[in-house]
Amino acid sequence: MRIIQPAWPALVVALLCLGSWGTASAQTTWSVDVTGGVPGSFLSINDAIDAATSLDIIEVYSGSYVEDVNFDGKDVIVTALSGPASTTIVGTSTAVTFAGGEGPAAQLTGFTINSAGAYGIYVSGGSSPTVTGTIIDGLTGYPIYLTSAGAPSFESVTVSNNE
Repeated sequence: MRIIQPAWPALVVALLCLGSWGTASAQTTWSVDVTGGVPGSFLSINDAIDAATSLDIIEVYSGSYVEDVNFDGKDVIVTALSGPASTTIVGTSTAVTFAGGEGPAAQLTGFTINSAGAYGIYVSGGSSPTVTGTIIDGLTGYPIYLTSAGAPSFESVTVSNNE
């Protein structure tokens, strides 16, 4: 006598595995190049943050980015590919803002920050970002300003030549 086993248990296992792959949080990498030389890249860091979702990676090519960067509550990773010697955020008011409850996964790495305005890095709203390998230089206001911040982390951050 031959016993025929239903095929559905194997099918259910296969669909569950496929389903878990399909629902995994996909991390997208975005590029920013102020010169426009990298095809498909954004011209500003803010435009890339606007397009990104939490845990996305934003790779910033060397250059001077004249803008006030706001993480807008997103836990994104913003990294200068060539480091602080070649990649600068020049703020006009507040160079970098974390004020939307960002957590430690909101990361800023490898920039030089200067600003003609009041703040270099402004952290509020319970935000707890991670800032690493960054130089804050030549500000006329506060290099780092914390108000109602969570537990921000600053690692290998140099603050110099500020008034």
